[in-house]
This record gives sequence, structure tokens and C-alpha cells, in this order.
Amino acid sequence: MDCRSVTSPEIIGQAMTAMRLRHSLTAVSITEKIQVNTSTISRYENGHFTFEQADLDMLESYAAACGEDRYSLFNYYLIFRKFSKQILSDYIIKNNITKSDSAKVFGVSKTLALNWFNKENRCPSMKLWEDKLKEFTVEWIERNI
Repeated sequence: MDCRSVTSPEIIGQAMTAMRLRHSLTAVSITEKIQVNTSTISRYENGHFTFEQADLDMLESYAAACGEDRYSLFNYYLIFRKFSKQILSDYIIKNNITKSDSAKVFGVSKTLALNWFNKENRCPSMKLWEDKLKEFTVEWIERNI
């Protein structure tokens, strides 16, 4: 299953479980391999997480522990979160705008827009991403990943 177009944590959770079972792994063996709590694995496999708060490193480690591509559990927004600085930088270059001007484009404060470029783990919400950046992100992913 290609999760890139998936819009539900539940479906990604199902994909996680299927991936683990396909490789004859138990939840306990995964937790030992990637050093997270069993409750964390259970929560994700049951779809009890949000895309905006998902632990990207854990999802990458989970897929790698199963011997699969590290982004195989990422949907487009999760890939955007992982590469937001690069995608946003390419977006402003393509559209010939500055970081400060991006605030107007996205309808947010200058401070918030600049935080997306300058602070770790800060990026637009999924709603804003869907409204303004999804199409560009999909094209960026096809070129770069």
C-alpha cells in the first residue's frame, strides 16, 4: 500500500500492523528493535495519533525494523513535515517571494512564517498545507524522493 495519499491515521496504523505481520514480527520485537514502549506501538497501530503530532523518527524506525523503505508509512503531509524547510524554501524560490512575504501568501503572521523556516519541528498545519502547499509538495516529492 502506498500511504502517500492516505488521509487517516487509522489506515496508516493498519498499514503498520500489516507490515509487521508480513515480516513475521511481533509488537514486542519491534519495540525492542526501535526502543519504544509497547504502548506507543499499540497506539500507532490502532491509529491513535494525529498527523501533526506524529513521531516521524519512530515511523521511520518502525518501517526500517521491518526491512521496508523508511518513508513507506508516511503520507504526503508527513513527508512535508519531514522536509518542510526544503519544500518551503523551494516554494518561495519558485514563486519569487521572500520568507517575510510568505506570511501574506499563507495568511499568517510574519513571526509564524519565519518560525517555519528557522525553528526545528515547526511547519504549517495540515489544514493550511492542504489549502496552500499540497500540490507543490506532491510535485516536490515526485522530483526528490
